Amino acid sequence: MRKTIFLIILIFSSSLVYAATKGPMATVVLKKGYTKGAGFGSGTAQFYRIALATNCSKRKKIKRFSLITGKTSEKKIPASKKVCLSADTNIYTGSITTKSGQTTRKCINIVSFTPVENEKYIVKQTAIPYQNCTMEILIESTGEAPADLEVIDPE
Repeated sequence: MRKTIFLIILIFSSSLVYAATKGPMATVVLKKGYTKGAGFGSGTAQFYRIALATNCSKRKKIKRFSLITGKTSEKKIPASKKVCLSADTNIYTGSITTKSGQTTRKCINIVSFTPVENEKYIVKQTAIPYQNCTMEILIESTGEAPADLEVIDPE
């Protein structure tokens, strides 16, 4: 029974990966946007999400950065269709005596743009503790922002 369920999950997840790579594609190079990852009683996590711009509220996670992850990640995304791309960073502190933690800073940036087929985009949300976050998207070949880049929600 377990083998059957595992096989079904494996087949289903493989079809999702295949479906995600059909049609024109572009690449985003997601970068970890913070320098202080963790310390005694503290930690940081950063998430990148994407959705078609027609339904920006239904963004799906495409990368999570943490203390144990690398500093960059390349992902294929649909080209020729406007997308919403977001990044949110949570900076936590905690207390070892009370075993409780709290988010001391959370920031979210949401933008939209239309990726061009076979183009590569460098994406980085810079998060500085106790300050605002900024999100930058640059076309790798030109160093410029996409022409239709729109800031939807900086927090």
